[in-house]
Amino acid sequence: MESEYWLSFAVAQSPGSVALHRFESGAQPVVLGSVLFSSGSRHASELIPAAGRLMGEAGISRVSRVIVSDGPGSFTGLRVGFSSAKALAMAWNATIETVHSAEPRVWGWIKKQPEFKGPKQIGVLTRMTPRKGVVSLFACETERVLFQKDLMVENDRLESVEKETLLIRDEGNPSPNLYALQAADLGTYLLQSQTRKSLPQIEDWIRAQPTYYADDHFRA
Repeated sequence: MESEYWLSFAVAQSPGSVALHRFESGAQPVVLGSVLFSSGSRHASELIPAAGRLMGEAGISRVSRVIVSDGPGSFTGLRVGFSSAKALAMAWNATIETVHSAEPRVWGWIKKQPEFKGPKQIGVLTRMTPRKGVVSLFACETERVLFQKDLMVENDRLESVEKETLLIRDEGNPSPNLYALQAADLGTYLLQSQTRKSLPQIEDWIRAQPTYYADDHFRA
């Protein structure tokens, strides 16, 4: 079987990243390369050039799938990710795949914990404003991650949440549970994702919208 190539965008948080995977049937996706953006404010200007460099190094001119995180996360970052994915998918007649932004962070964190044993509830914090964030809850086992729900949480409630669940954070703090979203994880864990949505047709792309949480609850 001929190899497939997948391009992944993780721009729901800062810093953003882009990754290129090669996939062959019956095997795990292989990361061919990834680029971390220097600044969250430069997602729009760095995303496509970074993807072009990765594809040039791999000697390919198109991919069969474009994978993008669909929130929760930065309003601007998610819009950049979705608009770029739609444009490239149209140019290459590729399938768009969306994944909840927190799920790859759970898989990435678990794989770095050799002693991890489930079942365990894991929460993933995505900072939305200096005072508030979204905690995404997952029921986790060693080889299974099941999304439960998103909770909008103010800073003064995080301590109580952390008493009830293991909390993975997206920012520096005294806790060792720090794991930010990475584009390489989007492709690596796509096939086992429980939140994966495939959008093969242009009609599906047009209707697709990320989860911003950009309402009155998240005004700074």
